[in-house]
Amino acid sequence: YERFRGMYSTQYIENLLKRNGVQYDVRYSEMPKTLDSLSRYKLVILPFSYSMQKETFEALKKAVNAGTKLLIYEHLAPTDQFGEKYPEPLLKSLLGHPIVTHVMTDLMKEWSSKTVRAENLSLVRRLLDSGHYFNRNGADVRYWARKVADGNYILYLGNMERVRSAQPVVGLSLPDG
Repeated sequence: YERFRGMYSTQYIENLLKRNGVQYDVRYSEMPKTLDSLSRYKLVILPFSYSMQKETFEALKKAVNAGTKLLIYEHLAPTDQFGEKYPEPLLKSLLGHPIVTHVMTDLMKEWSSKTVRAENLSLVRRLLDSGHYFNRNGADVRYWARKVADGNYILYLGNMERVRSAQPVVGLSLPDG
């Protein structure tokens, strides 16, 4: 059951980010070797951390100490990757850090609440403080902005509506010129 909740919570967050133009990458906590560069991100979101390896926790702690914000939903990693309980949940030691936010929302239960979706999106945008603005204006539009190596941006807009036009509003904070 917890595995199902974890998969659903992850899908919830990915859909929330995707549908609202929030750029993201996916890293897997069960693959600690892929977590070396976490400190290059402004924000790491843990939608469901029921189990976690100590190596993953160390990578997260290192990123937080380097200034990466951490948003944790519900669980604080009470077990290791084999389901063995830790004496104290791993992520509990990060609570109280000024750039660590813990939200007790059960994403699987709250998925259909427009209020909870709006609160989660507002929280993510506040923590990112990216300078990007995107308003779907009620349409199913996807938005991605990628900064490419030479300092330019590529903006992708995808209208997923089947029968109507969309009128999204996009704003980017760009340097002069």
